[in-house]
Amino acid sequence: MISLEKRIEALVELGLWLKSYETSKAQHVNNEADSIFFEFNKIVRNQHIYNHWLIEQFVDKAIGYWAERLSRESINWFTARYTDLQHKHSTIDVAVIPQQNIPLAGFHDAICIWLAGYRFFAKNINHELYLLQYITNKLIDLEPALNDLICWVDTFPKTINAYLVHSKPNENEVLKQYFSSKRCLIRQKRISVAVLLPNFTCTEIAALSGDILDFFGQSNHNVRKIYVPTGFSVEQFYPSIEHYAWMQQNNRYANNFDYHRSIFLMDRIEFFENGFLILRQSPQMQVPIGCLHFEYYNTIDELTEKLTSQNNNIQQVICKSGLGIEASNYGTAHNYMLWNYDDEKDVMSFLLDAKINKTTCN
Repeated sequence: MISLEKRIEALVELGLWLKSYETSKAQHVNNEADSIFFEFNKIVRNQHIYNHWLIEQFVDKAIGYWAERLSRESINWFTARYTDLQHKHSTIDVAVIPQQNIPLAGFHDAICIWLAGYRFFAKNINHELYLLQYITNKLIDLEPALNDLICWVDTFPKTINAYLVHSKPNENEVLKQYFSSKRCLIRQKRISVAVLLPNFTCTEIAALSGDILDFFGQSNHNVRKIYVPTGFSVEQFYPSIEHYAWMQQNNRYANNFDYHRSIFLMDRIEFFENGFLILRQSPQMQVPIGCLHFEYYNTIDELTEKLTSQNNNIQQVICKSGLGIEASNYGTAHNYMLWNYDDEKDVMSFLLDAKINKTTCN
């Protein structure tokens, strides 16, 4: 088996390659036929053909994130948390069924599988994972010994020992039943929330805009609900996010926005909108695409109690210091670490605990 040190080195080299792509893109040389990134850039530009949510701007954001996370320091911090990685163990086959509509979905799972020394299996249905497949092939170019740990298939073989699955809202029980005879880790849909403190500024809302709207608001790390002080005025909110008005030109996003706007109008539900984001007062934690829920609070203590009660539905809290609970600053929702797992389910621990023929669905 290829050593852990070599697996780490290969991922670091991949991170440097992605950084070089970013530099090349910034210098506007990717369109040149002789660019070493010509084919890769073409894939980035064309991902939206197969999945309308995967537009070039957001794909590049995802690539930039992974270019940073695949640094030697970041990976070493990550692997140091799992002493069992240093121990020799059997190689098992792990299939990944990633979240849909997020650029490079499944890449984090793949990294965990490779670092554990297991075989990664995935299906590239309708070319929606073509970008991830290209990157895995690049990793093989950088470290040919990883070829045996990367498998793209049309059908998952019966030899699969474990599954890493992202579920859609309300699908968790169905998936548990479907995978009842397999060892699997099912991550549910969560949302991130943000808190505006009484002295909030327009600059903070502008920083928060990317947390809300990047990736069309569809990842677990997107802010889908904000808690605002009593007296909050919508007029203070919309002008600071106007630089995302271009999103209304995306047909898939605009269709969702128009659909939910029509539903609210027919049901006589009060809401605010600016042409691309619906702001609705609601206690609900499931938020439609194109919408942002908000809730008033009176005191920080009251708010902290409410957030604690909703802990199982919240991926992360975004707020500046002064809230009294763990929170990330405005504008950093998508700047999470390798050990910040979706649904807070530790993928690496699950993999290291996985045993052949053991059946558990978490």
